[in-house]
Amino acid sequence: MKLSTRLGVIVATSVAGLLLVSALALSSLHRSLVAERHAQIGNLLQMSLSMFKAYDAQVAAGKISREQAQALAAQSLAMLRNGDSYLFARTEDDVLVAHVKKERVGKKDVGAKLPDGRTTVQAYRDALAVQGSPAFVEILTQKPGGKAEDLHPKLNGVARFEPWGWTVGTGFFIDDIDSAFRRQAFS
Repeated sequence: MKLSTRLGVIVATSVAGLLLVSALALSSLHRSLVAERHAQIGNLLQMSLSMFKAYDAQVAAGKISREQAQALAAQSLAMLRNGDSYLFARTEDDVLVAHVKKERVGKKDVGAKLPDGRTTVQAYRDALAVQGSPAFVEILTQKPGGKAEDLHPKLNGVARFEPWGWTVGTGFFIDDIDSAFRRQAFS
């Protein structure tokens, strides 16, 4: 084999190896960013459940009524907000007890219609049935103030607080993960 052929094989093999390593690194980056969002959502849900348990313990100790505990929990949950990030809670009957949009609280709400025909509440229930609590659902939805037809991926997490029959949830838009992935891929 000629020297030029051998060099060509070495260069081609090196380039292929470099591309393979780059693809694996990018895939690992994407998985890591998604896992981080799952962890953030899971942490917020666990903190919410801990708060509910603390209020429920006061009920068990006879210090407050269940209605007072639920009102305090809903009020506390409504205060946990950072920009467009918030937590919500609903009853088994789909009545919102805590939400960033106060006009929705106290009303039956099954959420938005998803492209697959289900409502967000049905998607949450399906995920809880398969994954247990907490459960994670990726949906397409509009951003606050955005156009209805301009849908973005959002990772939502929900968890059940069985003593009260409540489902608590939160979520983050994840289109920034894809943007970071593309930036890294083409840099």
